[in-house]
Amino acid sequence: MKSTSSVKVKKVETDPFSRDDQRQVKVDAIVAAAARLIHDHGVSGTSLDDVADALGVTKPSVYYYVKNKEELVYLCHMRIVERQSNAINIALSTEGSGAEKVKAFIKSYAAFVWAPDSGLPRLWQDTTLKPKKRKAVNKAYFAEADRLIEIINNGISDGSLYPHDAEVMERALLSSILWVPIWYSAKMAAYDEESLLAELMNIFFNGISPK
Repeated sequence: MKSTSSVKVKKVETDPFSRDDQRQVKVDAIVAAAARLIHDHGVSGTSLDDVADALGVTKPSVYYYVKNKEELVYLCHMRIVERQSNAINIALSTEGSGAEKVKAFIKSYAAFVWAPDSGLPRLWQDTTLKPKKRKAVNKAYFAEADRLIEIINNGISDGSLYPHDAEVMERALLSSILWVPIWYSAKMAAYDEESLLAELMNIFFNGISPK
């Protein structure tokens, strides 16, 4: 899979009194930098100091926008939820059967998950969030899961998907995409992102047993 590690994170300005409409841009840059570090070093191996160093700013500059590490991890999770929601929206706007919509979701979501600044799957392995934040994260994830399950059920109804349990299908699809950054290695160098996605699609929709 082709590496995108050379992509530079947009530098955060150090002036905390700049216009309010720039705040979200800076928060997004901090979260993207944190996710990249988490992708490489895990949550426990990533500190706010590391994020500041990656962005070339001072630690107080980061603290101005993100109050502590727990909030940063929470924001990383919510960024994932947002990207998953965007992928589902793309699926819903795709013409065709339920199966075609699921394919559109997989293509869009995989592009995010496999990027070096997604933070996945290490964020899903993390258990450091306190109960209140964890509950909020899970609620957001489950809401998007329900939307994807509905798309799958529509595919079952229109006959484009086999009538398996839709919730199990949703979990299986997401898990298959999620763990690629962990098991992909130099042994699979023949696969770039496009060809790997095509092979996964083939397995998902054609199965592993001959008809």
